Amino acid sequence: MEKRPRLFTPVSFSKEMKSLPKSIKMVSLVLFIYSLGWGIISPFIPIYYQSLFGSYTKVGFVTALLPIFAMLLDIPIGSIVNSVSKRRIMQFALLLYLPFSYFFLSFRSLLAFSAFRFYHAFSATSFWISAESYTRYHSPPWKATLSISLYDAAGTLALILGPIIGGILFSELGFNLFYSVSIFAALALLLSFFMPDHDPNKGIKKAFTNLMHWQKFKDLVNEFMTNSPLVKVNAFLFFFRLCFSFLAMLLPLFLKELGASYFKIGIVFSLFYLPLVFEPYFAMFAKKKYALRLGLFFSSGLFFFLFANNELPYVFLYSMLLALTFAAIIPIVQGRITELMPKDKIGDLTGFGFLFGDLSAAIGPLMAGIIADAFGIKYVFLIGAVITFALGMLALTKLFNSAFFEKSI
Repeated sequence: MEKRPRLFTPVSFSKEMKSLPKSIKMVSLVLFIYSLGWGIISPFIPIYYQSLFGSYTKVGFVTALLPIFAMLLDIPIGSIVNSVSKRRIMQFALLLYLPFSYFFLSFRSLLAFSAFRFYHAFSATSFWISAESYTRYHSPPWKATLSISLYDAAGTLALILGPIIGGILFSELGFNLFYSVSIFAALALLLSFFMPDHDPNKGIKKAFTNLMHWQKFKDLVNEFMTNSPLVKVNAFLFFFRLCFSFLAMLLPLFLKELGASYFKIGIVFSLFYLPLVFEPYFAMFAKKKYALRLGLFFSSGLFFFLFANNELPYVFLYSMLLALTFAAIIPIVQGRITELMPKDKIGDLTGFGFLFGDLSAAIGPLMAGIIADAFGIKYVFLIGAVITFALGMLALTKLFNSAFFEKSI
């Protein structure tokens, strides 16, 4: 049995990263290129929505539409991904992104944009479920946490570099900068042809046959619900993602409210994602139980500090430190989810697990928009402090530890 690294050193980190298979490295590279297009515009998406629709509540509604529509697609697409080539589904999704930017900038009414969000949800759900399933399927034994953290870190690196590029170019290009999504999706599509394709192809006909079979869905629900640790870990991830979803939406709007320039907004957004690129390094930390607990309690304190301060330098600092706690927590949770999934059910269960993430990504912005309009943006950060503190207290219980650490990860 392969030994996992016990020392938190650059030497062991470098050695472990090199030992990952080509499939994991290539899918991470494709994700980086794809995400760079989104990273360039990410700080300005909520600002664009506000310029079109006005209130924070409408911004939250439009933001929530994507995960709401995605919830309708998670399980069907997960079922298809489990039966056909994951790489080909990724390529199909990237193809759909080629005209995406034109459509995104063309629809300006709330009704038209709402309809467009279904197209967006189909493209995004197809890409993310197939890419994550590909990563989990090709992850070697005992490297689940490291593989998923490299995958996450690749996307995060794009979200660090992208906002800096966007902050520099936005004053010149304005919202035309949004064409970066389609441009980088095209580059990612070309790179995807170099990804190994080892998973079995059961045929698209069988995939759709299974999809239309009600018993198949009931079996999947039963498979998920009887896996008690998987349910508990996904429930934890639901509340954790809730905090992340409203923070990503409100941080640019909060900075704009404080009078920050577009360049400064890009820099702060970059700093927010900067610590997340170190996920693979945190993934090697042996005492994951303590890293998880400390990360949650520090998150709670930093959310409270964001609530209590209005000065830009402090927002810079607290947002970066908050992301550092996320970087310590995310690979532990995602790695555990990978370990709890049977190999032959990864596509289905990944799609089912995405329901939790999409539900939190829908509730978070809606809740944040309503609270921000009623009381102010700062009070949403107070909600984040309460949620992460409650998760920290839960992390001290026996029930929680049985789900996360009944077998060492």
